[in-house]
Amino acid sequence: MLLFFFLNNKYLWILAWALQSFGYYFMLNKAGDNPAYAIVPFIAEWRLSKYVYCRKLSFNRAIIITLIFVLAGLYMNPLRGMGRLMVYVGAIVYFFFLMRLYRRLLKAMRKTRWLYIVMFLFPPLFLYLLAKGDDLFIGPTFKVRNLLGRIASVLRYAIIVLICAAEIVAITLGVGLITIRRQQPRFLANYLLKGVEDRTKDIVGDNNAMSREEALDANASLIENAEHSREYFFPDHSHDGNVVVMSYVIGSDLENAGGYATANIKQMIDASSKGDKLSFVMQAGGSFRWFMNGIQENSNGRYLIENGKFTKIEDLDPKLCMSEAKSLEDFIAWTKRNYPADRYILVLWDHGGGFSNGYGVDELNRKKDHRTMLVNEMISALQNAGVRFDIIGFDACLMQTLETAVAFEPYADYFIASEESEGGYGWFYTSAFGKLAKDPTVPSLDFAQELISAYDLYNTAIKEGKIDSSATLSVVDLTMIRPIYENLNKLFSDSNEAILENPEYYADISISASKAYGFSNYESIDLIHYLKILDELDYDNRICKDNACQVAIDSIKAAIPYRNRNSAEGVNGLALSFPVKSASIYSDIYKQFIEFAMNDQKAFYNNFFSIMVAQQKDDYLTNEEWYIKGFEQYDTTSVFIDIPLVETDDGYRADLPEKVEKMIVDTQVAVYQKDHDMLRYLGNDYVADTEGNQTIYMDDSWVHINNNLICYETTQPRKTDEGTVYTGIARARLNGNDDIIINIEWEPVTTKSLNSYKASITGYTYADEFKAFMSKGLKQFQSGDRLDFYFDYYDMQGNFLKKETYGGTLLIANPDYLTVSARELKNCDIVFNGVLTDVYQRQFLTEQIEYHID
Repeated sequence: MLLFFFLNNKYLWILAWALQSFGYYFMLNKAGDNPAYAIVPFIAEWRLSKYVYCRKLSFNRAIIITLIFVLAGLYMNPLRGMGRLMVYVGAIVYFFFLMRLYRRLLKAMRKTRWLYIVMFLFPPLFLYLLAKGDDLFIGPTFKVRNLLGRIASVLRYAIIVLICAAEIVAITLGVGLITIRRQQPRFLANYLLKGVEDRTKDIVGDNNAMSREEALDANASLIENAEHSREYFFPDHSHDGNVVVMSYVIGSDLENAGGYATANIKQMIDASSKGDKLSFVMQAGGSFRWFMNGIQENSNGRYLIENGKFTKIEDLDPKLCMSEAKSLEDFIAWTKRNYPADRYILVLWDHGGGFSNGYGVDELNRKKDHRTMLVNEMISALQNAGVRFDIIGFDACLMQTLETAVAFEPYADYFIASEESEGGYGWFYTSAFGKLAKDPTVPSLDFAQELISAYDLYNTAIKEGKIDSSATLSVVDLTMIRPIYENLNKLFSDSNEAILENPEYYADISISASKAYGFSNYESIDLIHYLKILDELDYDNRICKDNACQVAIDSIKAAIPYRNRNSAEGVNGLALSFPVKSASIYSDIYKQFIEFAMNDQKAFYNNFFSIMVAQQKDDYLTNEEWYIKGFEQYDTTSVFIDIPLVETDDGYRADLPEKVEKMIVDTQVAVYQKDHDMLRYLGNDYVADTEGNQTIYMDDSWVHINNNLICYETTQPRKTDEGTVYTGIARARLNGNDDIIINIEWEPVTTKSLNSYKASITGYTYADEFKAFMSKGLKQFQSGDRLDFYFDYYDMQGNFLKKETYGGTLLIANPDYLTVSARELKNCDIVFNGVLTDVYQRQFLTEQIEYHID
């Protein structure tokens, strides 16, 4: 019972121990045993159990199972989540054993049954009452058997031992698998970290980053004539004697799960060993577990990295929340006071969520309101700390947006971040920061070029030679960003006037934003790509007046000195927060617009998304503060259903009115498989042929993982130098517990044919928004994982019926043997139809085509 008391209030464990020992003292004395055993309750329980059980098996079984659960809980962190649950399960298992033990003691003492109530409510008092008085302890409650009975007893006991052993082995394996999957063992995580370290330690940037001169080509002269908002804080590094990098590391689940922060910290140590002119001053915390020697578990602290050595400077309050702006402010101000430098760089390491969601998730002490440090909160921290930086960088996802750059403009000369989600291993620190350690006079842009070019090589090495076209990293000149934004405000105002004037202009903007390269949070799109498409569609220059789009494109290119070359076509180094495919995301962006007085962009978005919501007839969003009434009749085009399909040589074409056809921004095919009187939804896919024609077709194959049919839903493809990379997702249940989203990537193709090409699983994320919040990198499957694949079911009229798994369970013996391919379907009836999305994100459905596959 000591453990059970401890779980409910960890500060009462001494009292619980004393009370329990007090009761056992009298009970052992009554039984004629040594009362000194009472000092350790578990030993007292073991001694007492031998008097009421004929074998020691009952106690041993209970204590072993309890220890399995408790040790697993202690390993995973007994204070939170699954670790806490494991400890509670262990306590419950032992509690029921104690209740059986106490019941037998009660029987042995022939006490009245009203003591059962005391037994459950307050066991120490029960033990005392049981032992007091003149009642005699009658000894064992089991009978001595004759010879034949003893033989039978031995056989019976042997069978029980085997059953118990099997039970313990099964529980051990089950709990062990859950534990390993939830929290990677240290030896395995360290093994994987060592493998990545060995493959990447010798990387040196090749200066193969995309430069602004190359991007501007014939217009490169614009760089010299570009408008700046102010002078550089650090215009000349030629006399710099030292560099201090303020590294703010929120370990979160990234460190806890696989030691990703540790991988980068070790690179910082390697970088500092290359010279004595650079110091990393680091504040690290926000994670239950650390793989870095010198950082304690469940701790917050400040550390110094220089000359290849890692030193703790001070411990911080373990209850400090790293996602609070005050924590960042204190760290910056403290570093400035204690570590003077000619040049300061700030690196913020952890999850990133873009302009709407900010940065940093402290898993140790979660922020009370919003889980992250919002952009306006970070700016407040910088303002109060009073430090200006040469470079501010986010080794985090999705932070390279126009709006975020504008917000940080008063505090740094350059801004390094990623438009897209980063991989878990983040930046490569050794080579670029190593150059500063040797020579602190290295110009900022030379440093950035090294960092960005090494980033491509790093990601290629992590993927064992495969180019990662989804990885993005760029540097923005913040002294040029405010004039760009002010000029874009004129474009936002013109766009606002245009959509109020004519729905056709709304369509131009919506199509441009929908077709621009979009990033994984559905909030942001590539700014230059958006402006290029808009410039092409706006043939009468009603929106892009006075060549505004092309002027903006050139000025933005001039403000991006370098970006990584391996990123996909359509990625140009700076994103725009424009959630055209999800109006609900705008609510958080709107709050940031207010904080930074981004009024022209806010006015345009308020009208744009209000029009969208009004046409969707989505009452849920009409209560938002930004929603403007009066657009209910903005466009009288109805939502079409059962649109006729016209058969062509390549499939079918939707027969739409010309006006509606111009409003379509996306065309896909939705595929169903008949299952008695239901339709099993197999997923959707893009349908454009090699000429770009929107042909709706379905062949006799569908996507499988190994031999298991899956519900496959396509996501945004990427164009690369090697061809188009098609991507998609599948939904599954992992190990019977967690719903997950599996990410699938096809080999680059020049023609669209999933039947001719293979794909691979790049990883998975949790379907639960809380668990998947701002995921950095994808989780990888482990040997022994089990997958059950989900499908949605509909009736013949298209009404949703249920969601459930279909097909057998896929046991992953080795993750390297997972295969994804399009396999032929056999002996089934297929139903498919086109799904057309318009500029208001409404979906139009075509008529259904049904056919049989032998």
